Amino acid sequence: MFMRRYLLKAKGQPSNYGSQVLPHYDGTSTERPRPGQAVLHRSGKDFKPVWPKIAKCAQTNKLSVLELIRSQFDTSISGAPGAQACHSSRAAAMAVRRREPERQETFNTLNSYRSVMDLEISKNMPYLKTGEAFIDVILASSTSAIFKLNTVLLIDDTSHKGAFGPGLLDLLKPAVEEYLLRPDVYEAVWSKFIHPLFREMALKFLQTERSYLFIRTNDLIL
Repeated sequence: MFMRRYLLKAKGQPSNYGSQVLPHYDGTSTERPRPGQAVLHRSGKDFKPVWPKIAKCAQTNKLSVLELIRSQFDTSISGAPGAQACHSSRAAAMAVRRREPERQETFNTLNSYRSVMDLEISKNMPYLKTGEAFIDVILASSTSAIFKLNTVLLIDDTSHKGAFGPGLLDLLKPAVEEYLLRPDVYEAVWSKFIHPLFREMALKFLQTERSYLFIRTNDLIL
């Protein structure tokens, strides 16, 4: 997801990164070895999977895997970082250094969104006669998809559990993708704002994506 977003921003067109077998240096092969077994490339070089190294680096430094990878993409200045760059001591130090500033920045941004929405609702209060009118103002506001969708869910816990209207459906994918790239941050600084139904939607989206990529393990590690 990080790579897809990076390539979309860099090239201006969607990417399907991850939908095919990844290169050897990213830790996989066209031949699927047994767990813990190295991949022997036709050149004779031994390519060991990189993903366990990333997980170990995150665990050793008390980071989430997301923090570790996100910090590399956020600070990259010469192209997208490779998987091998995400488990070094430098990568871990960068992620640790960025944690508090990132959370504070997100907290400030979310508070700013709330101020924008409060202002819009106050400005339109004379015309707001129904719940649908409130939702229309929220959907038209200049805030993020995740903020809009969670605000609507929090305003009315019952009306939207069955079916979403077109306006909310348009928000669903970008809101969920935004959340899945930063659940550690959102939950840390704004957990009361994240609606349980939204978390459920995010997990369903992730399960669907994993199924599409033929990932069949039961546990989700964020």
